[in-house]
Amino acid sequence: PPAPEARLHQRRRLPDPIGPMPASTRNAVRVSPPGAGARSAIAASLDMPRALTPHIQELFADLTSLGCRPRQVVSWLRAAGIKARSTLIDMGCGKGAASILAARTLGCRVVGFDACRPFVEEARQTADRAGVGGLCEFHCADLRRAARTVRRADAALMLNVLPMEEATSIVRRLVRPSGVFIVDDAIVLEGADAGGDRLTRAEARAFLQSRGATIEREHVMSPSEYRRLERSLYAAFAPRARELARRQPRLAPVIRRFLEQQRRSGAELWRGPMRGAIWMARVR
Repeated sequence: PPAPEARLHQRRRLPDPIGPMPASTRNAVRVSPPGAGARSAIAASLDMPRALTPHIQELFADLTSLGCRPRQVVSWLRAAGIKARSTLIDMGCGKGAASILAARTLGCRVVGFDACRPFVEEARQTADRAGVGGLCEFHCADLRRAARTVRRADAALMLNVLPMEEATSIVRRLVRPSGVFIVDDAIVLEGADAGGDRLTRAEARAFLQSRGATIEREHVMSPSEYRRLERSLYAAFAPRARELARRQPRLAPVIRRFLEQQRRSGAELWRGPMRGAIWMARVR
């Protein structure tokens, strides 16, 4: 069979989503507000119906982290040498859980972007309460536009937002030479046919290396890990969703389908051939 690098190019040719970063834009953050497609993009990133996006703040009120594991991320950043005076960019920061923990424990400066305004506002409030408001900036912005203008940093994250290939193409350019970036995605087990266009672990590694990066950390979730994570997430938002359905009966059918979809997709991931994976890579 062809090598992973060859299969990768056979299977997909993704357009470069942002292109080179102009040198003239590296000294300031110029924020472009989310465009008309932001609502659909937010719904897609959270795997929820678009009709529920006006209720995001309520549905996810009991979740501080929307799927990523902040302690793991911060542990990796510490190992990579991120410390006080370092800068970290968090693309798709959500409520800022990973960024705020990094600022608290490592003393680094953080700039986060997310298209969901309620999440950004909560991130700012949480940073102030944690005593790191002076180290953290959170902006409601279109991620691709923000990526064109944000100043390069020592580290960058893009977690639970875009497929790994597109996320890498964005954050790779936000990091200085010898800096690190962290991305994640679902991969398919070698030899399995999961349908769609998922990469295997070997193909994902080959992609990162082909982008001039050296993989320093990698974690592929076990079925039991993923089952625990999914159950904790579901337990946090399902009661809120049911309460919303009770108060707004017109949304009840959409909410029922959403909850069923979440149960079904979670079970498919931990029982089937796909696994969640996360990587930290250093720019060569």
